[in-house]
Amino acid sequence: MPKTDYSQRDKESLIAEIVALKKRKKYGLMWEDKPEEVVTRCQSELPVLQEVKGLSIDTAPDLPTNLLIEGDNYHALSVLNYTHAGKIDVIYIDPPYNTGNNGWKYNDQCVDVNDGYRHSKWISMMNNRLRLAKNLLTQHGIVFVSIDDIEQARLKLLMDDIFGNENFVTCIARVTKAGGNKGELYKPKKDYVLFYANNKTSIKKSDYGLLVKKQHDWLAEYFNGEQREYILGDTPYRAELEVRPNQRYYMKAPDGSLLIPPGNVFPKKKADAEQVKPQSEDDKCWSWSRDRYVEERKLDKVVFKKTTRSPFLDAEGKRSKWTVKKKLLKSDVEGRRDILSDYIKEFPNSHGTAELKKLGIPFGYPKPTGLIKHLIERVCKSDSVILDFFAGSGTTGHAVAALNKEDGGNRRYILCTNNENGIARKICQPRIKAVIKGHKKLPDITGIPSNLRYYETSFVDAAPTDPNKIELTKRATEMLCVREHTFDEVKIDPDYQIFRNQSRCTGIIYDPEAIPQFKRAVAAVDGKFKVYVFSLGGDDFAEEFADLGGKVTVSSIPESILRAYRKIFKTDTGK
Repeated sequence: MPKTDYSQRDKESLIAEIVALKKRKKYGLMWEDKPEEVVTRCQSELPVLQEVKGLSIDTAPDLPTNLLIEGDNYHALSVLNYTHAGKIDVIYIDPPYNTGNNGWKYNDQCVDVNDGYRHSKWISMMNNRLRLAKNLLTQHGIVFVSIDDIEQARLKLLMDDIFGNENFVTCIARVTKAGGNKGELYKPKKDYVLFYANNKTSIKKSDYGLLVKKQHDWLAEYFNGEQREYILGDTPYRAELEVRPNQRYYMKAPDGSLLIPPGNVFPKKKADAEQVKPQSEDDKCWSWSRDRYVEERKLDKVVFKKTTRSPFLDAEGKRSKWTVKKKLLKSDVEGRRDILSDYIKEFPNSHGTAELKKLGIPFGYPKPTGLIKHLIERVCKSDSVILDFFAGSGTTGHAVAALNKEDGGNRRYILCTNNENGIARKICQPRIKAVIKGHKKLPDITGIPSNLRYYETSFVDAAPTDPNKIELTKRATEMLCVREHTFDEVKIDPDYQIFRNQSRCTGIIYDPEAIPQFKRAVAAVDGKFKVYVFSLGGDDFAEEFADLGGKVTVSSIPESILRAYRKIFKTDTGK
């Protein structure tokens, strides 16, 4: 290996190399960074939004508006870094798994199993997007990423680097199918969901999980002379192979017979609550200790039901005629939190395929609605904002809408997807349309009133010239409406425009000389205003609106937009 001739190096380059070596990562994920065309494009062109009105859906003016952004998700995330920085409560994404089956492209070239930079390209792509996504999270924000064995280990290291290992919550294992014949040495039946918090120390354990709001058919019964409502809960039985010395005993049924979990060892006295120490994992146990059972029995919280399919044995070691249930008082159930498990088996991929088949939408391997609903309902509030920037067929939007229907929430979703093979316009938007307007084959999780604004990404020359700043201001209207969540037109004028929602208004003034005319229009509109005024120099127009008191908050454009883009692109856009 030839030696480096440092005598020929200038001092500045040597210092730069030493600084770079000091910054070099000593532990963690290393990869060959591969330039990405959609990223480098933002050095010369700035992304903006342009509404496609024919694909937007307005059905419920009193309900929040959801967003579907068509375009590369790097560009969509760049726009959201201006419109939604620090405003996203939950991110769920299902990125390409990098299987090598020509299902994923990098710089418009398919990445197959023979690509020597296959993993580096994938990590570069994810790194670029996850760093932009982190800026969008609230202090209590949550991130879920679905992934499989191919990239799970590398993705975990990458997310440790971006979000911090201290903010790792868990890696959830999920059963993807009941069986299968793929795989040479084993049959793959699982994938994972990596679960991170933006700042885990700011989240209390009690913050995870929504209050249980499921509707129950309550039963009524007297407890110590007081009538109280209850439901039947789970069977207090552990099917796992665990030995619990104080949790194997008999329970006495109403007819005097006894029942006990399956096993080989039985109590000799054969009386209610009579226990015996298990000898092996073949001796199953109750989930209650003996003392807990005695106490619950005194409180009349143990319910016996006759059945022909009991999992328990009687005193003779034969199949019992009884099963047992917990009696849960309404007062115990209401307010209980359902914490997310790190193992999920209820939502195989076949559920997602069946949903889209019923909707008549041709798309393979979608995630099931139930899975995403299961995740987000445990970590978000009823008015949270949920983002999916690998939206695909739109399952996340469907799940959020279904959850709103279930508990009356007002959650909003933002979906970002490209339109490769028509996925945005032929798959995702039609699915959301069916969710909003209803579908006869899925009546329980469609027909959910809401609104959708459909945008596509567009671009403005990034060179810091006055004409480009003027053009950016003209093209920023949709971005500003998205930022303020004000979509209803109030006044459209060549020099200014006014939009509103149920509680506030947005004003956009393209010509500062139109400020007096704008103020007269504002006087006739109720509600507080956020006003954006065009200025090449980023002037402060607060004095011009001082006579309106606290009704108006002012910001100049396009400087506020350029400031956001300078931060994420680290390029010269004017200063």
